[in-house]
Amino acid sequence: MARPLLDRRDRRMFLLVNRARTRAAELSEERPEHAFRVMTYNTHACVGTDRRLDLERVARVAAEQKPDLLALQELDVSRARSGHVDQAEDLARHLSMQAHFTCAFEPEDGRYGIAMLAADKLHIELEGCLATQGDEVRAAQWARFQVGTFHIDVVHTHLSVRLRDRTAQLDELFGQGWLGSRLTHPHLIVCGDLNALPYSAVYRKLSRKLRDVQRAHGRRARATWPARLPLARLDHIFVSRGFEVLDCRVPRNALTRLASDHLPVVADLAPIDGAA
Repeated sequence: MARPLLDRRDRRMFLLVNRARTRAAELSEERPEHAFRVMTYNTHACVGTDRRLDLERVARVAAEQKPDLLALQELDVSRARSGHVDQAEDLARHLSMQAHFTCAFEPEDGRYGIAMLAADKLHIELEGCLATQGDEVRAAQWARFQVGTFHIDVVHTHLSVRLRDRTAQLDELFGQGWLGSRLTHPHLIVCGDLNALPYSAVYRKLSRKLRDVQRAHGRRARATWPARLPLARLDHIFVSRGFEVLDCRVPRNALTRLASDHLPVVADLAPIDGAA
């Protein structure tokens, strides 16, 4: 039986996916010995802009980028609305990675929160919920991993949409309970859906301590939300002085516009030896 020809939309999807895979492979070949790739992505509980639940689409978005460290927000664990699956573990299995989930709150039928996935083992330094004056609880997680001889700290969070809570949550992260003693560490990454527009108070405070990878080398920063027609830059990766930013991108194609209401942010980083 003859194989049906691809229609125009299918051919476009095929070309976009293969172009992304080719670019990711080229970047992998060009990277220095200790370079690694970080990706932050708000998954919207794996419900796409077509309002369809599809975990495999989110997995495909991540698989095309080949991250070594993947920070995911808005994940369900055992909730009825998501088919009672553990989305963090299912995505980790699809990507052959290890997952660590941190719960933000527990509705009656399961848990909801954020997760870090890694190609190698993560050591969790701290995790928990951040301050809030309402019912919108947010979680954060601080992990440490090793790249060659370098010890990397990464703080991942999903900050509130409310300005007062968002400001208080960032102050808490910068305090002694969390990063107060680590803000001078040369190999620190802060990432996630920060709900902070450029030039907002939260963004400015982060920028005074860390570098926005999208601004590295004078690159044009790309918006990340809403995925179909991005107008706002809410998702960020910030790094301390001990990294060279090799590349940064916001993948925008037919798949990323469909899989979630946010676009991912991806950065290739190389730790700098002896950064002071």
